[in-house]
Amino acid sequence: MHSQDNDPAGSNLRTQNMNAKIEQALHILSAVVTFAAAFGLDPVVVASSLSAINVGLAILAGFRAEP
Repeated sequence: MHSQDNDPAGSNLRTQNMNAKIEQALHILSAVVTFAAAFGLDPVVVASSLSAINVGLAILAGFRAEP
């Protein structure tokens, strides 16, 4: 058993790292969708995708705001 297994601070750090990686992936995905829109991706698909990405970012921001 690792010393971090029962350490809430270590768990919190891992959660923060995971949230940062998810946020980074969502930002990259947003850039990819926006770039694809310039090359003819259906506007409905673009709008739906960007809306879903923004919901994901809002959820992550809510997790960050918790004490």
